[in-house]
Amino acid sequence: MNYVGIDPSATATGMAYKAEGEWQTVELSINEWKMMQDFLWYAYSADGIRKVMIEGQFAGINPKNAMLLATVKGRIVQIAVEIGYEIEQVMPTSWQSAVLTLPPKAKTKDRKEASIIRAKEVTGEDIESDNIADAINIACYAELL
Repeated sequence: MNYVGIDPSATATGMAYKAEGEWQTVELSINEWKMMQDFLWYAYSADGIRKVMIEGQFAGINPKNAMLLATVKGRIVQIAVEIGYEIEQVMPTSWQSAVLTLPPKAKTKDRKEASIIRAKEVTGEDIESDNIADAINIACYAELL
């Protein structure tokens, strides 16, 4: 079963899924709720995707960012549930350890680089955004379960 992988962020959210051998991706700012809804609706209605794997958040971030990320994630989950998706959450260290084969304490820069490299390998495309790369890799992780 294919999943929409989602990497929520306080600045830009990456979303990705694979349908009929092609990756569909989008990176949107936190104010682009309608476009997020359209992307998820298209994946659900046209491509038959029924599950979302969304990244959870690290516990060690500052409270202001934690509240913003919780709001972003909550809104995305609300949109997805209203469409009809099943929602699953994965912690960053879980998918990164499994898909990127990095140690849990890897530096942020190393994790981003590894995610982009793997997303390029998986898609065969030139991926420059770590948000899209993470979304692709989250979707790939979901397929391993």
